[in-house]
Amino acid sequence: MYQQPDPYRGQPSWAPPRRWWQHPALIITLLVLIPPAGMALAWLSRWSGRTKIVVTVVSGLWFLAVLVSDDPKEKGADDPKPATTATASATPTTAEPTTPPATTEAPTPTPEPTTQAPTAEAPEPAHTTPKPVKPRPAQTTRPAETAEPEPEVHYANCTEVRDAGAAPIHRGDPGYSSRLDRDGDGVACER
Repeated sequence: MYQQPDPYRGQPSWAPPRRWWQHPALIITLLVLIPPAGMALAWLSRWSGRTKIVVTVVSGLWFLAVLVSDDPKEKGADDPKPATTATASATPTTAEPTTPPATTEAPTPTPEPTTQAPTAEAPEPAHTTPKPVKPRPAQTTRPAETAEPEPEVHYANCTEVRDAGAAPIHRGDPGYSSRLDRDGDGVACER
């Protein structure tokens, strides 16, 4: 059942609204990632005194552990490596032939390099057969006077042809139509 508020108890005391920097999730995130900033915000929050102390101690230990630990990438940087120095001598040295130790086996003959005299003839080029070329279709070009497209002319009837001054119209002329040519002889609007 619905519980009625106690009419004899006073209203709760007013508390100011929580600011964005007092949000617990932000403070905990900063305590892990940036401990000094997280500690400062923890002390400005509404947490209890005991919670603030515990959080500060734990975050401080975390911060010190990160500072003291060595970076694994620089692991060998602290260990000095023995320095090796090379000395260069300015006196030329000559190679003395060494004699192989005497053995009871017969020495194996070493092949002597053969030299060929350069020949005056050039090497013959390899013969290759050319690939067959497909013939291109012949391109037809229109004469220069008909290269530009002529404007489309349409007449509704022979009266328009006569008013335009184009009568009679022959087959192939602009505006010619078989419906304007009554007798089909190739000349439209002849009368």
